Amino acid sequence: KKNIMGARIFVSYARSDATIVGQIVRFLNVAGFDTWFDLHELLPGEEWRFVIEREIAKARLLILCLSSNSVNKTGFFQKELRLALEQAGMRPQGEVFIMPIRLNVCPIPTSVAHLQVLDLFTMDATQKLLKAIQKATGDGARVPKEEHAKLTNGILLYNVDPKT
Repeated sequence: KKNIMGARIFVSYARSDATIVGQIVRFLNVAGFDTWFDLHELLPGEEWRFVIEREIAKARLLILCLSSNSVNKTGFFQKELRLALEQAGMRPQGEVFIMPIRLNVCPIPTSVAHLQVLDLFTMDATQKLLKAIQKATGDGARVPKEEHAKLTNGILLYNVDPKT
């Protein structure tokens, strides 16, 4: 169910986390959320920097995937983080725009340390993720138990070897 308001969820992540983040995006899509994930949405020939900046500005919510691969490395993830903070600053006080989630144990960037972070590797994290998105966007979601289990297992495997 696509929301007429275009309540898109932009998913920001480090390229080396693409596999596990793809599983998160699939989970959100099964839940009926409209996501923007560069591996699915960017088309050949598009000016990717411009498209990403535009999509962050248009998004209703930005899921910031924090990991040992993303937080301390130089790369476009850092730029997306700054763009997200800029967008958050233009929105009404109290409106959730940046939703940080940790894929594994890693430091939380100072710039988002004031925000509650969801550790995706903890009990019932997939349920909490859906509840948080529902509260932020007003869009509800129900996901079959096996989809929660699939993502939970994916996160567990990722935490065994975050390089995969």
